[in-house]
Amino acid sequence: MSLKDEDSLLTLTAETGIYCCSGARVSEPIHSAKDVANMIAPLVVGPITRWPFYVFLGGAMFCLLASSTCHLLCCQSERLSYIMLRLDYAGIAALISTSFYPPVYYRLCATPS
Repeated sequence: MSLKDEDSLLTLTAETGIYCCSGARVSEPIHSAKDVANMIAPLVVGPITRWPFYVFLGGAMFCLLASSTCHLLCCQSERLSYIMLRLDYAGIAALISTSFYPPVYYRLCATPS
């Protein structure tokens, strides 16, 4: 199998006996880079908004930080244990609430008006 660069398109050719799912031997180019890009994201015409992903990432990092702080300081005293457990639950709630933003935003963004 080899990769060839023809007219700035990567074309994968099958030279060593690759077969497609129907059992036929593949002897011509399988997919160009543009075909693969259209299969992955067919409707993308501009840059993708990244803030919903960063909201989720911030919630996940807060959850991990709160959980690690809770488990680190939970054994110090009973009073501190209750405070740390509340912080841990707040981190879990933050992760749950921020995990809804990206799917909803990207789904509504992809829906044609």
